[in-house]
Amino acid sequence: MAPSTCWLTETWLLFFSLVMTSTLGVFVTKELRKVPCDVDINVTANTVDFNCMRRGLRKIPDGIFQNVTSLTLIENRITNVSVDSFKDFRNLTYLNLDWMNKDPLVSEWVWNHLRVQLEEAGDKLAPICLEERDWTPGLPVLDNLTQSIYQSRKTVFVLTESYVRSGNFRMAVYLAHQRLLDDNVDVIVLLLLEPVLQQSHFLRLRRRLCRKSILEWPKTPSAEPWFWQCLRNAIRVDNQMMYNKVYARYFSDKAIGGK
Repeated sequence: MAPSTCWLTETWLLFFSLVMTSTLGVFVTKELRKVPCDVDINVTANTVDFNCMRRGLRKIPDGIFQNVTSLTLIENRITNVSVDSFKDFRNLTYLNLDWMNKDPLVSEWVWNHLRVQLEEAGDKLAPICLEERDWTPGLPVLDNLTQSIYQSRKTVFVLTESYVRSGNFRMAVYLAHQRLLDDNVDVIVLLLLEPVLQQSHFLRLRRRLCRKSILEWPKTPSAEPWFWQCLRNAIRVDNQMMYNKVYARYFSDKAIGGK
């Protein structure tokens, strides 16, 4: 009887396990319908991966399991993120937030228009540094950003409404101004893809100090060749040589050109 009893016990346990797995599968399936992400659950490795890349998200979605181990949120429109946003995910070991404030349309414009005009068309400039192509994988965003700003002739800010509200913009502007303080080198070029910061004291001061370092994307296609030429000039010429003489003495000890 012992072997039969053991066999019956194992059969019951196997049946109970199948019922529990099936029930869990139904529960998980129902819950996942609420989450705009691809989910990979590996029971053997004890990992739960949520991939929410390119979902047009404006906030971290509800329904992410608290036992999530990997979370990818890149290429969305999420602007308000803090440490508390992830405090419930106690098993989280991998979090990818890179590019999360980027507008896909802006990224496409930078790659297909800005890059082509500066690297391939007409009087070619030196290669530009692009986050998607040239940043060091695995290096913290702050380190990559610092290297890019400190090792480049100019830093071109492509400004849109969503970007100027982001923490990435504030951090990049801070680092660019820090280089001005450290090295007396002004690297800022503002490219207004949208009419942003019109009431900003920062933009007003910038216009008075170095008007040629601020460019607005033209409303008519016929003006685009002139825009690209102005951008090339702004990248080539030292900003401090273009400072307005009235304000230059407060910001630079270099020789000053005309207004």
